[in-house]
Amino acid sequence: MRSSELHVRDWPRTAHDNQATGFSPLVGDMSKAPREWCTWDLGGGADWLHVLHEPGGTDCLLVYDGRLRLVEHDGAVRWTASVAGTPVFHGVLGSNQPAEVTDAEATADGPAHSADATPNAILFTSGRQLIMLDPVTGQTRWQYEFGPPHAQLKAVVKDILPELPGLEAAVAQQYGEDGCVINFPPRGEPRVVWQAKLVVPGEYDERYDHACGLQIDLTDSTQPVLWNVRRYRCRGFDARTGKMLSSLAYDIGGERRRNYGPWALGRGKGGEPLIAVAAESVQVHVHAIRLHRDRENELAWQHFYGEVYKDEFGVALENLSMSDIDGDGEMEVAYSVRDPQRDFRSFVTVRDVSTGEIEWELPDSWGAAAFTDLGADHSTGLIVCPAPNGAMPKQGALELHRFVASGKSEKVGALTDAQLWGPTTLQADGRSLLVVHETDAGGNGIVVLYDLADGGLKQTHQTTAEDITATSPQAVLFTGNRNLDDALFITVGQNGWLNASTWRGETPWRLDLRGGPLAALSAADLNHDGRAELLAITPNRRVQILSLDDKGVAHDGASYEYSARWDSQGPLLYDLEEDGSYCLITPETAKNGRLVVCARRADGQIFWSTPLDAPAESFVAIGGKFLPGQRTAVAISVGDARRTREGTYLLDGKTGEVRWFKGLYHDGSASMPYRSHGTPTAFDVDRDGSEDIGINLLSYMAYLRGDDGDFAFVCHTPNIRTEDATFAGHLYNTFHPVYREPTDVKPHWFVDGGYGAFGLMNPDVVSGVWRTDLGYDSPPSIGMVDVDGDGSLEVGYAPLHSSTFICRDIWTGEVEWELKLPSEPNSACLSADIDGDGKGEFLIGVYCIGTNAAGKGEMRWQAPAQVGSGLIADFDGDGIAEIACSRPGQVVVLKGGPSAIELR
Repeated sequence: MRSSELHVRDWPRTAHDNQATGFSPLVGDMSKAPREWCTWDLGGGADWLHVLHEPGGTDCLLVYDGRLRLVEHDGAVRWTASVAGTPVFHGVLGSNQPAEVTDAEATADGPAHSADATPNAILFTSGRQLIMLDPVTGQTRWQYEFGPPHAQLKAVVKDILPELPGLEAAVAQQYGEDGCVINFPPRGEPRVVWQAKLVVPGEYDERYDHACGLQIDLTDSTQPVLWNVRRYRCRGFDARTGKMLSSLAYDIGGERRRNYGPWALGRGKGGEPLIAVAAESVQVHVHAIRLHRDRENELAWQHFYGEVYKDEFGVALENLSMSDIDGDGEMEVAYSVRDPQRDFRSFVTVRDVSTGEIEWELPDSWGAAAFTDLGADHSTGLIVCPAPNGAMPKQGALELHRFVASGKSEKVGALTDAQLWGPTTLQADGRSLLVVHETDAGGNGIVVLYDLADGGLKQTHQTTAEDITATSPQAVLFTGNRNLDDALFITVGQNGWLNASTWRGETPWRLDLRGGPLAALSAADLNHDGRAELLAITPNRRVQILSLDDKGVAHDGASYEYSARWDSQGPLLYDLEEDGSYCLITPETAKNGRLVVCARRADGQIFWSTPLDAPAESFVAIGGKFLPGQRTAVAISVGDARRTREGTYLLDGKTGEVRWFKGLYHDGSASMPYRSHGTPTAFDVDRDGSEDIGINLLSYMAYLRGDDGDFAFVCHTPNIRTEDATFAGHLYNTFHPVYREPTDVKPHWFVDGGYGAFGLMNPDVVSGVWRTDLGYDSPPSIGMVDVDGDGSLEVGYAPLHSSTFICRDIWTGEVEWELKLPSEPNSACLSADIDGDGKGEFLIGVYCIGTNAAGKGEMRWQAPAQVGSGLIADFDGDGIAEIACSRPGQVVVLKGGPSAIELR
């Protein structure tokens, strides 16, 4: 490999260098498993919170942050468990309580509940497992495991079979084919009533369907039905036997489409049963299905708006409500849409579920939320924001429209400089109140409660409590009387703690957190003292700088906003001024919510700051000598959650000036954004003396010139079309140039990351030497190093969901050896001579893998932290490698040497 950064001792960017090799030139002394030399608490977030209602009406809280904890109303932790998953029921499984059990997906504040006063179970889905916990002790009382290993369960608990004592769980496999009904009797083990296929075998590979849901229809007690909606399919099954009763495989807009979005079971004209679907992602559409129990279901109506990465790029849809929003006894579908057929203007639309006819529409608007039973007037309606020019705001000017009849509404309130906050509506003091964040005359944040009474909004309460105004509450805990004075507002603060605050501003308790995304790391010697500083993007959108002393004690340095991290991309450090010192590139947020890119010198001084006309949601940076004359620049890839504003800016490294912006690349019917989904690279592909920007445009191998943003090279992958496509790669890939001989002018290309075939391509990239395709089990990245000392490069990886590590010769693809590991790494792979034996090692998961005297793989040691997703740097200035790793809520630095621990 040829890279000016390959032998840099620091780790200043994701995967170490500008070609994302994941290799460090530092040599380690870890012949034995390294010890934890430094552990630093980052603080964290909560992956999810769920409110549980206890006997007497007092709420408690389930908190998952890598640990599952049940927290009492007073802050006491009742128990801690190691279960990961999603709660779907809390109550008495062994008692028939049909009236009080509801679908968890329709319950805003947590899992379904039974009405019994003494709950005896919490039921979880956890990957392919269904797990029952004791709510008093947190102990696992029962669990059931389905296959395949990549399956994820969807479950609903109801009294499906009233003739059987106890409740039942209906279960469907996402990414799998089966479903079942399980009965939970008052005594004895739960029993599988039936298990059967919910799909027609061979019609579609379920591994590739990212949406699967089910609901139970109990309107006919003699024939309960399980309705299952998947990609382009809707089927009904007899919930007593699993027999398929009805089916529909259907086209939307002339093709079989994804159903990536919410759906609901409801009633239309004359009480006819229907399912409404709002597909919000990739292929955007709304439709309804007329349901039958004894024959084929019917597509009642459809409206296809467009596909994101086709000619309709910029289309967006967000569901607001699937309910009887206007009180006419029939379900409506209410949503916001950015409509390509109407010049990408924004609309709030309400359709009749039976016919699809538009009953009500508000142009140049975007919905913030729907409300029901609001205030003393018990009103139902929509909260919208003015949205000129195709905007999609959810804050600023808010307007309340309540429905007074079918298709008719009246405006009952308007707020300026406002944002819906916390639960949007709060059931307190005997009524439902609107929760809004506003700004007072002094510019300070306040949270206000509004009643809707006598046809207008009336303020009832206001607070300036710091925790409540600074961060939107994720849950609210009440006592039995549900008074506002006794309520606890649960927030996750910038300090990485869970805060329980009263409306009056008191904080009776806090809880430490370790959840959220793992810290993304970089490391470099910022102050030229011979020691690398460690930079960590925290779960709470900050980048923290740490320095370590001789004893491995971490000392806090500067901390800056990092508003828009993307995946596992670490912070970028680059020598913008070409003076031998790094600048840190950070995304920050302007007052209008847009992105500001800052370059800071090592002393914290801002070198330059550049506002961009882009949302502060997704941010990937790559530095390089992209401008003519090998002048520095930074390429910034941006994106938003709805995929309507994506592309890449090039900023001058010396001034921060925007040199150009590239939005969409049109290639036939495809419209792909100029951005990298994954790790970008820098390489002089056209050999003109300046580095080019390597980004994948999601489904391309592409390099952009720095002077004008034009392609220095581009070739589509088979995901666009198979003719003249790259030999390897498909979606979200990274391309590494490798040279077989020192005299080679043109490189071969090794492809990894993302999805699709990985392997070695010839210099023409449309032909190749070898490739293998693991589908969705492709590893996050593949390690590259001469692992056996024979002078030739090997590549090593473990497929996802596999404990087998595979080592191949990069030039032939031949499997040199395989090694069975104690567990599945499910990890990226790094490489270095980490034990100082003169040969390279692979670091993956918690494992270090080298070779024995015969050149075959052996596990050298198992670390106390995940080394494969970490980095390698010299933190104490002794010239020997340490390994920095992330784990929930912490950063850990591992050190070798004489006191390293024995293999375990």
